[in-house]
Amino acid sequence: MTLIATVPFLGSMKEVYWKPKSWSKINFDGQKFVVNDSIGTNFDKLNLEFDKYCRQQLKNIINSQIARLRGKNIEVELIYTDGIKNFPKRISTSVNKYLKEIGYNHKIDYKIGKYEKEWGVNEINPKNKTFTLYFNQDLIKYDSGPHIEYVVAHELAHVFHRDHSEGFNQTLHRLFPRKRTSEEFFKSGISRRFRLPNLSGNKNFSLILVAIICLILIYFLGQLLISFFGNLFSSWFYSGTKTQF
Repeated sequence: MTLIATVPFLGSMKEVYWKPKSWSKINFDGQKFVVNDSIGTNFDKLNLEFDKYCRQQLKNIINSQIARLRGKNIEVELIYTDGIKNFPKRISTSVNKYLKEIGYNHKIDYKIGKYEKEWGVNEINPKNKTFTLYFNQDLIKYDSGPHIEYVVAHELAHVFHRDHSEGFNQTLHRLFPRKRTSEEFFKSGISRRFRLPNLSGNKNFSLILVAIICLILIYFLGQLLISFFGNLFSSWFYSGTKTQF
């Protein structure tokens, strides 16, 4: 196997190896990535396959987190009416029950993509009664799960509160008690400790390539110098010799 690159994944830099006879295009064994001949040392293909792998793995994590958080009971204050006036009432409910109560589609759709600034976004469509979440696929590069769950919980809390009020913070804390730790994680800029683009080539591989190019240049330069001085000495020798008859 040949080391060809390093990539950020699950909170640390992982090495990528090229193994020509590997069965999978790209595979992660828990420690390193292995790619086969269909990718080889083509960084464009490696970027595409790595992004696809990240999206699928993040989808698996988010699926399980949404399923668990949706059924978690929390206390929220809702506004009811008796036909004459409105009055608040505190109830214990879950995301599932609440969405059903307000007439929204019971299924929460979500999409994973690349976003420049947002880790997660929520979108409510009152007309179609749908609730859609959007998650940044780079999440999986910087964490293995806990901080991803914070982003999922944050967006789900917006089912109950559209703003970032104290009520929102209380709801988020009930869904995700480790809220403060994750907020510090994202605010600290830890997600910027990895250089982008996603792939950084192996230094040894690059040095070898540079060394080969230098040797080739030295060889051709040497040939030019030999030819130049050879012609120069030859010209000097014949011009300085007198022929006698």
